[in-house]
Amino acid sequence: AAASCMEVVWLRDLVSELGARQECIRILEDNQGVVYLTHGQKDTSRSGHFRRPQVYVENLVGEGFVWLDRTETDFNPADIFTKGVEPAKKFGYLRDVIT
Repeated sequence: AAASCMEVVWLRDLVSELGARQECIRILEDNQGVVYLTHGQKDTSRSGHFRRPQVYVENLVGEGFVWLDRTETDFNPADIFTKGVEPAKKFGYLRDVIT
């Protein structure tokens, strides 16, 4: 989530330099734990090793730059780029979502 947020901030700055104003950007995440952590709803002793990136994303959410929402793994459009998508019906669905 932190890497995605860094890219979104960079792209938002680029677009604003071109004269277009961006509102809050929605990021879909298929990991419910990440969504809870970034919204401050959950904190565990096992999340200490990535506390700095977590705080970065929490700050972006708090400032209204980005918003993380939960999406089901079966309906996550990013899966077409990161995973082997089977069966062909699911591939067709994801292809239609991103076009």
